[in-house]
Amino acid sequence: MKINVNVVSADISVQIIDAFYAYIQSGLNERIADWDIDITNTHNDAADVNIIWANKDTTVNINANYYDIVVISNAGEPVTVSSSLIHNIWQNNNVFLVFNSLLTQDHSLYNKVIPFLDAAQQCRDYWTRYFYPHYHIANKLKKIQRSKDLIAINGLNRTVRHYFFKLLNEKTNIKILKNISTDIVNTNHSYWETKEDFEFRNYLEEQYSNVFEPEPDYKYYDNAKHIGINNKFGKINPGYELLPEYFEYRCIIFPESSWQNNELALTEKALKCFYAGSLPFPIAGANVNSLYNSLGFATAWNLLPKYLQCFDSEQDHFKRIEQQINALKWFEDNAMVFQTAQYTELTRQNMINMLTYSPIEFGIQKLIRIIDERRRRH
Repeated sequence: MKINVNVVSADISVQIIDAFYAYIQSGLNERIADWDIDITNTHNDAADVNIIWANKDTTVNINANYYDIVVISNAGEPVTVSSSLIHNIWQNNNVFLVFNSLLTQDHSLYNKVIPFLDAAQQCRDYWTRYFYPHYHIANKLKKIQRSKDLIAINGLNRTVRHYFFKLLNEKTNIKILKNISTDIVNTNHSYWETKEDFEFRNYLEEQYSNVFEPEPDYKYYDNAKHIGINNKFGKINPGYELLPEYFEYRCIIFPESSWQNNELALTEKALKCFYAGSLPFPIAGANVNSLYNSLGFATAWNLLPKYLQCFDSEQDHFKRIEQQINALKWFEDNAMVFQTAQYTELTRQNMINMLTYSPIEFGIQKLIRIIDERRRRH
């Protein structure tokens, strides 16, 4: 079978095509052994399947009806980050989206999304390959003796995060580290919010209407580290730098990049925990811990008694956050759970999985199913 891929605007997601081609060449899947791929800059009438691959911000006019498959990528960002191009054509049957998001099967975009959790590969490179400065920083931090139990680390102080951390500060004695900003800023909207997502975000906008500031221009990216002589390998944003707290503490509480229900965007926040040997306690939407488990990663949720684990499936954000606070109070009162054999095994397995995890597999298998379906329609 001849597959033509017209790449009109490339980003990191094009790695899926390269990996797909390598998978075909490997011969491990006999059913697709005769598939052949061409990367071109045009439609090919002689091809069995024509695919157009574009970035969400492309300036090229895309006629979705002209191709068998249309793939729009958002350059390694989660579902929250989209564009007018995606909004205009995503409902077409032949349009698919590459996001750094793993979704539950009942998510409205489940059949549309090609997951590419690329941060796992990037972080592994940064922390384990010696020509990145982060490799040397990581080797130094590994010498820290782990001696503390719980710490919360906040990022940009969006309203959804401020709501949680305010309650955490009021109801627990857990230390909160806030290095980026103390100003309250608005929470970005998502085009695909559930009813519960909308109600929670809308409530916060009303509550903080006289408080929140526009997203600050605090020169975050100016602190990026340049890689290689003459910037040979570009530069890395400061958020990928490991902090000593990940090695000092046994459990790290942090807000996920995506707070909406039924979605996991695998980012450096959790990957830092896996690499450093601490357990993450992610603050996010419903089912985020179950989605971590489906990737082979454990969170602090796995150490909780069954009756406290119920928050993971709770769709109501207000109720779930209250239940999360109760779970964290339980950890405060039962901190010895972080020194058990179970904790040691979970963190050990997380580290192994982080160093061997293949983020490309989801994308390859999803692409095979999509191509198969479009070919059958012919």
